[in-house]
Amino acid sequence: MRKVFLCLIIILAPLLCLQCSGSNAATAGRPASIKSRLPSKVSGTAVALDSAAVNAITADSINTPLVNFAMATNQPDVILKSIRLDQTGTLKSADIKGMKLYLDNGDETFSATTDVLLASSQLKGDVCEFRLEQPVSSQVQSFFITVDLNASVAGTISFLFNEESFGTTDIIGVTGPFPFSTTPVEVSAPTARPAEAKDTTPFKSPFVKGDLTPKSSYESTRAGQPF
Repeated sequence: MRKVFLCLIIILAPLLCLQCSGSNAATAGRPASIKSRLPSKVSGTAVALDSAAVNAITADSINTPLVNFAMATNQPDVILKSIRLDQTGTLKSADIKGMKLYLDNGDETFSATTDVLLASSQLKGDVCEFRLEQPVSSQVQSFFITVDLNASVAGTISFLFNEESFGTTDIIGVTGPFPFSTTPVEVSAPTARPAEAKDTTPFKSPFVKGDLTPKSSYESTRAGQPF
């Protein structure tokens, strides 16, 4: 019986290895879910932070997600009351029209249509603060922070989260490096549209022969076509 059992292990082991390697290959090209960075059973209130998958944006962009984070807790009656972050890029506060905080609808893909707008704010100096009353539960929730940019601006935009960033009714624990800085995003001017070519073809009426290019009053009178 032992020999049979060992033989089965030897035969099945390569198949199991192939199955595992195929599964790893299927997920290798996809970024890890922000929710998966939190343990299935958190102790206390936990946060995971990440940069949104954006490398460059143009000026006058609206609702561009730059921050993605997730939260969960095993404590009762935890409320997220504020989020504070510092803008550390080269853009000035006047270059950023506004910022918004959204609750993801569960698909972990930002959509201003299907995600829930929780709060809006503006930079004061280099600081942006959201005020809200968002319950935090044992079910992991993910959030997006987006920016609206003015036209004709250029530079970089990035954000810093530190020990003052999350105001809750419980002590926050952050998974991963902390303080956390988002990846700087390049902001460039929008691509100018090419000028439309003007049609210089003389206008011809279907009722009058010849072109109607404007003439002097003398020429028109002699031609019998005063205007």
